[in-house]
Amino acid sequence: MSESWALCAGTIPRAGFRERVDAAAEAGFAAITLFPEHYLDAVAREGLDPSAMRSHLQGAGIFVHQLDPLLDWYSTDATRSELRLYEAAEATGATSVNVAPAFAPTEDLAFLTDRLGALGERAAARGLSIDLEFLPWSSIPNLGTAISVVEACGLRNVGVMLDSWHFFRSGGQVSELTPEVVSRITGVQLNDAPLHPAPRGARERWDASQTRRRARTPISSAKPSLDACFQGMANNR
Repeated sequence: MSESWALCAGTIPRAGFRERVDAAAEAGFAAITLFPEHYLDAVAREGLDPSAMRSHLQGAGIFVHQLDPLLDWYSTDATRSELRLYEAAEATGATSVNVAPAFAPTEDLAFLTDRLGALGERAAARGLSIDLEFLPWSSIPNLGTAISVVEACGLRNVGVMLDSWHFFRSGGQVSELTPEVVSRITGVQLNDAPLHPAPRGARERWDASQTRRRARTPISSAKPSLDACFQGMANNR
């Protein structure tokens, strides 16, 4: 397995910190990602402090790549959720935060671009990068819109997260992944889901894509395998 692969938080969402780290190591991953509650549970339920977390990570040969997701990023100042993620990043050594527009208060892309830019600057001051994940049902519904927002930000530490489920559910095509587009993608989440989406008006089951979800890789270090993977997905749609 490529050293760039990380075991994503949604694969085993209820696992404890040590269990997650050990599972990733046993499966051959190089890293893990964490939901915010995973960090909180590690502190409150497992009694782990930052030193204990880092010690277990080091012993297993695993690092925390990303905290995912930040959903409350629309303020001009850091929200409580954002500050908690910074705390978790400092404690675990995570270098990236994934953000999504799930609860965006507006569809005004200029507003969202401004707020994403402000977030990116706050994150940069802490040595963190930001991935923007588009969601088909949101105000940033597809890859093209996400890239436009990221380009308008103009920050080196802000890029696009491409989730394969969201990509295909938004009508995305492999042909869209040109070198110029790929250069804006800083993270990829690979997962599966039913071949056909749920009927209009019905909620597609979250666990349908979570059961075997997710592996994440920095796209820059895995382009050939990524191209083959997405082409395979397209062929099997």
